Amino acid sequence: MVGATEQFNNTPGFNESQITLFNAPHIVYLTIPVGSPDWSIHDLGMFSQTLMLSAQNQGLDSAIAYALVKYPDVLHENLNIPNDELIGIALGYGDDTHIKPRSS
Repeated sequence: MVGATEQFNNTPGFNESQITLFNAPHIVYLTIPVGSPDWSIHDLGMFSQTLMLSAQNQGLDSAIAYALVKYPDVLHENLNIPNDELIGIALGYGDDTHIKPRSS
């Protein structure tokens, strides 16, 4: 059985799409201050889920991916974001033509 990481790494175009941030026309960054109470992490997760569900309701696809926050220092500096914890959500219209069928 192939693990999820190996399956994605062997999917044509997956690694390349991470480099281009999935060609998303929009990326939303949600933040909470470093050292916030643990419940703030749950709140941020619920807010991000609601944002993604609302986007889907409007016909937009979304994705949370490590590639969107891989270089936090660059994001903090260039986007003038305080040194907070980050979640990145890509928003756009999905392209199903490159999805590899799941095998069992």
